[in-house]
Amino acid sequence: NPLVAIGGFARRLAQRLQASEPEGRYAQIIAGEVDRLERIVHDVRGLSRESRLTLADTDLHTLLQDCLVLFADRITLQGVVVRTELAERFPVLRLDGLQMKQAIMNLVANALEAMPQGGTLTLATSMVEQEVGRSAGAAAGPAAADDRGAARPAAAQWATLSIGDTGGGIPCEIVDEVFKPFFTTKEVGTGLGLTLVRRIARAHQGRVEVRNDPGKGVTFCLWLPVNSS
Repeated sequence: NPLVAIGGFARRLAQRLQASEPEGRYAQIIAGEVDRLERIVHDVRGLSRESRLTLADTDLHTLLQDCLVLFADRITLQGVVVRTELAERFPVLRLDGLQMKQAIMNLVANALEAMPQGGTLTLATSMVEQEVGRSAGAAAGPAAADDRGAARPAAAQWATLSIGDTGGGIPCEIVDEVFKPFFTTKEVGTGLGLTLVRRIARAHQGRVEVRNDPGKGVTFCLWLPVNSS
């Protein structure tokens, strides 16, 4: 990957030229833009790659904690408070651990980006019994926008993982656009993070739902069938 070489040399130059202006600043810009290109390439590869799952028994709570560790410094730096509401009795699920970790990290990253000056990051899990004739997520209420294109497997039980922030929510006029590829309201970003989350959820025969509270915050909820195999 040519970007690896470019980025490596640009970072070395930036370190050597820290006290030099404007050359030091130029090197920092190059290194930063290479990092952004690497993220774009990573996201596009993930979107174009066929979703072949390697399923294994997975403790979703452990996976969630592993993801939080990776964001620990950022959470502290931004002054974000983490609140966990994890179900006491939660099943071991058949998941592709690497792909599900990517989905969780994308959702946590989105939540932190919405709270640059601090806020509350809420992580919750629960078990939902599906009533006959009712699809998963149907009881979420009128403020919820669901993944309408997702398959609806006949699972009797669902495990849910919700990741919420207090970053002000999504404008009502664009809430239905957030899962579309390359759609973003951020100055930095590919607009593929939520698209990948939806793809990973669907590959697990699940779905993703957004619960938007304009002016307050937004919560993304992953629905995963317990009898997934």
